[in-house]
Amino acid sequence: MPLINVWRPPGRAEEPTSDPEDSAEEGMSVPGFTVRSSGGPTRINLEWASLQEATVHIQDAAERFTELRGELVSVYEAFSGAGFAHLHVSIPGFHLRLGALVTSTSATEQALLHASTGIEQAHQAYRSMEADAQGYFHLALKIAEAELALEHLMHPEGDDTYFYNWLVTTGVGAGGAGIDVLLKKYPKAAVMLSTLAAVEKNAGLTPALMGRNEQVVDPQASHRFTHRADGSLAGYLQQMDSVADHGDIAVSVIQRGTVDPAYAVHLPGLDIDGFHLEHGRSPMSLVDGLANGSERMTSAVEQALAEVGAPENAEVYMTGFSLGGLHATNMARNKDFQQKFTLRTVTTIASPVTQGPTEDGVKVTHFEDARDPVPRITGDRPELSAERMVIEYHHHSPDAVVENLAGSAHDWDHNVEAIELFEAHESQQPGARSKHHLDEFRAQLFPEGEIETYVFDTTWQQAEVPEHILPWEAESLEDLEYLQDALEDGVRELRKWPGPDTSATPGTVDWGTAKKTLPKIPE
Repeated sequence: MPLINVWRPPGRAEEPTSDPEDSAEEGMSVPGFTVRSSGGPTRINLEWASLQEATVHIQDAAERFTELRGELVSVYEAFSGAGFAHLHVSIPGFHLRLGALVTSTSATEQALLHASTGIEQAHQAYRSMEADAQGYFHLALKIAEAELALEHLMHPEGDDTYFYNWLVTTGVGAGGAGIDVLLKKYPKAAVMLSTLAAVEKNAGLTPALMGRNEQVVDPQASHRFTHRADGSLAGYLQQMDSVADHGDIAVSVIQRGTVDPAYAVHLPGLDIDGFHLEHGRSPMSLVDGLANGSERMTSAVEQALAEVGAPENAEVYMTGFSLGGLHATNMARNKDFQQKFTLRTVTTIASPVTQGPTEDGVKVTHFEDARDPVPRITGDRPELSAERMVIEYHHHSPDAVVENLAGSAHDWDHNVEAIELFEAHESQQPGARSKHHLDEFRAQLFPEGEIETYVFDTTWQQAEVPEHILPWEAESLEDLEYLQDALEDGVRELRKWPGPDTSATPGTVDWGTAKKTLPKIPE
């Protein structure tokens, strides 16, 4: 099964899209609706998953050999203390055999450890190559659309939104690719940036903001409504349309007859209200998502689940739009959250991502428009796996207008409409395994099920006991241990600084150094 599947649905009955190009309202042609999926339960990803499961057993075997080696070494030391020449003539030979056994045990232990490490390194190298290939493939598609985009710009009946979406997405993609090339060409710059990031992580703005502020949930639901699902993801998302107008976290209680209820959590996107940082979806929440692993939002979601009576280990299904999707993905990495609740699925719409894999057992799906710059704004792409996939669609809405810098392809209604079109033709979706992947959540949205949704508002406020002490507030050196951690992280990154080139012919020296060190030849 290929890594990338592309399909073109036959289109809506009233608006066919089977032709390679559709006619926009103004008469200009645009590419028809297409979908490309990557990751998920493909053959290669399932094989990688099997290898990673095997490494668990290899690591267990290595631990057993480590214990065995320790016991053999203790026996060897005790036996060595008895000397070679007493008791029996066979003792020296047994002594040698015992030493050989210790050596072979150590060799087997090291071989197992190297095998486990090698598989993990090969997997990371493959994922890195896959992400690079995906990025360049996407950039190549954008470049191929340049002629049509410019045509829309120059033509009096052209669609300006089509050109704007193309321009911004291409700029973000090209900028990310350019930075990546520069960092690979100048590794010293990459190390310096990593060092600055390490210092920022421990002693910069992020810990100062997150350690001195907390996100608090208003225990009284700001809005409440009941509805019946239609079995589709798009139908559920349409019901969540009003959540952003009433609060920051929506928790839906899905009744399942004799089975315990399921809980669906929806997180809307960023809400910039001037310079106000107190409301829950302000830029403070963006810092939490990008640099703090969404620790504050995770705590707020736990509070909201507690308010609706979700018990320990309750099944949770999460969806999120834009920033909300970033938070939801981070929660798929949070082991503490998954120890409290059973997180089944995470579905994001038009959301950026940060580096790192998600936890096993959580099916993660990223929906995004190919002309939306936000999913690529961080420069990172999802680390795909058998349980994590990206569904990317090309969807053009001729009636859309550009209302913000992200363009019309980032609009909530635009993406819900694309998901609706995607679901309308399940028979042509890319692979039965991918359908089962998506059905993990959709199976909870059966038409007979009654869903009661509670919307909670959140605010940012100063913590009563700050986790972060500013340098001038320190009362002892122990209060400034985080500065030491920052320096240690910085030193570890600096150690990655490329060393001197030792590949030169022996006896040669850099000319710049030679000019300074060689003695002058007397006249």
